[in-house]
This record gives sequence, structure tokens and C-alpha cells, in this order.
Amino acid sequence: MPTWISLFAAAFICLAAPVRADEAAKMEKAQRVYDLVNTEEALSLIALDLAQGALGQIEAALAQNGKSLSSGDRNEFIARSTVFLLDRFEKAEPEFVSIYAEELTEQELDLLFELYNEPEMAELLAKMPKISSRMTPAMMAIGGDMVNTIIPAMRREGFLNTL
Repeated sequence: MPTWISLFAAAFICLAAPVRADEAAKMEKAQRVYDLVNTEEALSLIALDLAQGALGQIEAALAQNGKSLSSGDRNEFIARSTVFLLDRFEKAEPEFVSIYAEELTEQELDLLFELYNEPEMAELLAKMPKISSRMTPAMMAIGGDMVNTIIPAMRREGFLNTL
């Protein structure tokens, strides 16, 4: 009986090994693409945008009570938040790379890698974080309008009584 178990275990390990090798190769490709897409500059812009968005929400909440932050407090909040976010992005990188591997096929990863390595495409794609960064204030304003429209309407209708 132990011989059958040993044979079964050996067969399972042999069959699973190529899958693990394929998964490792795909993860390596996902890491390469992630590194090309998420440059230090791109992640810094994202962190700055998120910090500025959070600061906007804090300032809006303070303004409702007639308060505001000093210029020094605003600058310190942005600086600390950006450092915090960049640290968290770095810690979350394995999860982000796994998402690339789960959502993209190997062929798509190869294509992205090729595109990012073509000089013209790399130059174009390098502009995308700045474009997104410039769009963020308008997107934050839209989000603010949404909150300022929906919350009062929901309160009038008897929802969100705890806010």
C-alpha cells in the first residue's frame, strides 16, 4: 500500500512541477512589466496625488468648522504622506505584481514589455503619469461634488443619520 501512495505522490509532484515553473516564469514577466510601468517617478506622482487628495478632504472638513491648516502644516502633511505612501507601495509590490500576473496573460505581459521597450512607445508611456497627475484635481473635484450632492440628498431621505 505505501508503494501506491509513493507512486501517486511522485506522479503528482512531477505533474505539478511544470505548472510551478510556468507560474514562476509568468511572475517574472509580471515583475518586469510592473517595474517598467511603475517607475520611481510614476509612483512618486501617484503618492503626491493621493496625499494632495487627502489634504483636500482634510481642509474641506476643517473649513466646515471655520478652521484651516497653516502652510507649514500642509507642507508637512504632504511630505509625510508621500513618504508613507511610497513605503506602503514598496511593501505592496508583491501583491501588485500578483495582480498583473492574474489579470494579464503571458502573451499580454510579453507585449507590454515589448511596447515599453520601444523608444517611441516608452517616451509616450512615460508621459502618462504626468497626464494622470494633472487630471487628479478635476477628478477629486468631481468626487467632492458627488459627496456634496449625494450625502445631503440621502440625509433628507432618512439615510446616513449617523454622519
